[in-house]
Amino acid sequence: MDKHNTKFYSLKENIQTDSIYGRFTINLLSSLYEMELGLISERVSDTLKVKKENGKVYSKTPYGYDRDGKDLIENQKEKRLLRKMVSLKNKGFSYRDISKYLLRNRHKNKSGGKWTRENVYSVLKTYLNNEKITLQFC
Repeated sequence: MDKHNTKFYSLKENIQTDSIYGRFTINLLSSLYEMELGLISERVSDTLKVKKENGKVYSKTPYGYDRDGKDLIENQKEKRLLRKMVSLKNKGFSYRDISKYLLRNRHKNKSGGKWTRENVYSVLKTYLNNEKITLQFC
């Protein structure tokens, strides 16, 4: 606000940014707001982590799982396809090559659409992170 030569006056709270006490109050309120945002972020992260660890739905249903109320259950057909995708990646296939393979063999993504390079990358990244698997390039 100083950069644009703007002053803030709050009649209800009696805050004025042209006084030292007004600037102090604004800075104090800004710091409290920033702290609250940080606390909310930590709480959300902790909640998502606990849900993920306990097999509960924490976002959209990941590929390889189906939703049963608030629980996630493994989809064996999708898990087999994920293992095939990892195998192809380990053999040196690019994400585009894997998507072409999936299209040739008429596999559909979670929403029933066509596989793209981006879908393959996203699904594999999520799967590898969740299963603690690393790619082994030859």
